[in-house]
Amino acid sequence: MPYIPPNSDVILCRGVPIDSDYKHTLYFNSVADQNSYFRSKGFKEFHSVSYQRERRNVITLEVPATDVYACNYLMFRNTSYGEKWFFAFVNGVEYVNDSVTDIYYTLDMMQTWMFEYTLKQCMVEREHSATDEIFKNTKPENIGYGELVCGRVRSFLLSEDLLKDFACVFTSEAYAGDLDTKPFIMYGQFCPVYGYIGNATVVNNLIKDFVDRGKQDAVLSVTAGNALMALGTSQDYDKYINQMPSTVPQKQLQCDCYGVASKIIDGQEKYKDCLPNGYKPRNKKLFGYPYNQIWISNNQGTVNEYRYEDFKLDDNGQFYFMVAGSGVGTPECVLYPMYYRGAQVFYDHAIALSGYPTIPWLGDTYKAYMAMNRNQLMVQSGSELFGYLANVASSFLGGATTVNNAADMLQAAKYDAANRGSYPKEVSQVTKTGLRQQALGGPLSALGTSISGGANLLTQMYTRLAHLKDISNIPPNVSGLAGAGSVTYGMDRFDFTKYDMCVKPEYAEIVDKFFDMYGYNTTTVKIPNTHSRPHWNYVKTIGCEIQGFLPQEAANVIKAVFDNGVTFWKNGDEVGNYTLDNSPT
Repeated sequence: MPYIPPNSDVILCRGVPIDSDYKHTLYFNSVADQNSYFRSKGFKEFHSVSYQRERRNVITLEVPATDVYACNYLMFRNTSYGEKWFFAFVNGVEYVNDSVTDIYYTLDMMQTWMFEYTLKQCMVEREHSATDEIFKNTKPENIGYGELVCGRVRSFLLSEDLLKDFACVFTSEAYAGDLDTKPFIMYGQFCPVYGYIGNATVVNNLIKDFVDRGKQDAVLSVTAGNALMALGTSQDYDKYINQMPSTVPQKQLQCDCYGVASKIIDGQEKYKDCLPNGYKPRNKKLFGYPYNQIWISNNQGTVNEYRYEDFKLDDNGQFYFMVAGSGVGTPECVLYPMYYRGAQVFYDHAIALSGYPTIPWLGDTYKAYMAMNRNQLMVQSGSELFGYLANVASSFLGGATTVNNAADMLQAAKYDAANRGSYPKEVSQVTKTGLRQQALGGPLSALGTSISGGANLLTQMYTRLAHLKDISNIPPNVSGLAGAGSVTYGMDRFDFTKYDMCVKPEYAEIVDKFFDMYGYNTTTVKIPNTHSRPHWNYVKTIGCEIQGFLPQEAANVIKAVFDNGVTFWKNGDEVGNYTLDNSPT
């Protein structure tokens, strides 16, 4: 066997911040940087040491054991066969004698072969991304984040001055006011009714007009609404009644995106780089779902979730909703997102606000009766009067005074006039009495008939007046009372409420620290990222692949390290210090 001179070098190190579990390792840009760092950690150096076989895992050195108990790392090279340094973890120090000690070690495969292999594409489960732009890393994470809390609240209609109380009225006849009313054109389709909208004052005037004209039954419906439903009308709807808009009124709503938009409120930045509750995340993923999201409620039990990252933001970091409202038929408002998930208008993600209460109004039974029966009453009264006069005339001229009676009366009158009441002897007493009775019976009978007819006429007239009086005493009828009650409307909650929801600061800090240590869920086939951040990079793979010039045993260990997850630190003095700003540069 040829003689091998003892010319190997061994350096015992202490304070090296990595160990054999491979949770952490160091990243170096070059072999020179690597050698320089570990030499700086050297405690004792040994030269002219016998050849060191790396698989024996033990080195015998001339040094008291007590001097090297604090050493946790070593490096050695066999200069007779090259300049390559082998790096190893010190597993134990064993006393041999007072001046000799056995050092047991395990090769550090990550450092020994760091520059002898290259990583190939594989499934990367987690890593620190090369960039950390807002909404660029949105894959779900398997970490709890607790209950969400509300940071800010906005009532959409109220904030746009569209929640003012309005009423929507539909009638079967046109309003008699100054408004040039035409039958309603409902969204391009003719509708044979008349629609009006206005505030309480102008709507009361409209209904009063119908009631005063006895046309209260022409009022088909009166329903609560809001100022949104009146947008696009021609007149000042706070002062005048307006016809219902023939197209659906719409209003675009502008919203600020947390983390992107900038807005100063009470002298403080409330949006840029902070969550709604004021927490400022180090990792931008906290600005996305599920840690930061939008809830919109219709205050009727329905709440829709929206994700900031699914909106297309403008240059100022703002996104938009559209709200539409109609007072036609059953009033309703609908809110839907714009430029959401690739769609300019996403109707299937809309939320509706319906169930507007009906508004009761007072009618007048007497006026309505008179309006509906005025012509009939006039005809009936005229007919009765005409009948009475006809009966009187008939009594005097026809019914009680026949032609024979008239002749007898004429004969009796002649006798009375010629004889001054004396009749010839041939005229009997019976004849004289009959003639007088006949002469007086007709007029007396006609007079009695007239008196009786007049009494009947007066009775009918008084009866009719009494009936009208009874109608006028009926209390005013109330229309639209059913369905008029609504606690939500009474509390001014018929609105879309936007809640800016986010994680509690306590949980935000927990999630932030988790991302600090382990990066983001990647789940992508790519080359693992080991050094993109300024201080450290964590990477975990599934089925790591490497290619290089190294023993298979070393390759297997290295691949297992990546599959188990490892953090690469660029500065050995910073290992474990997660308080540093590790944002991408």
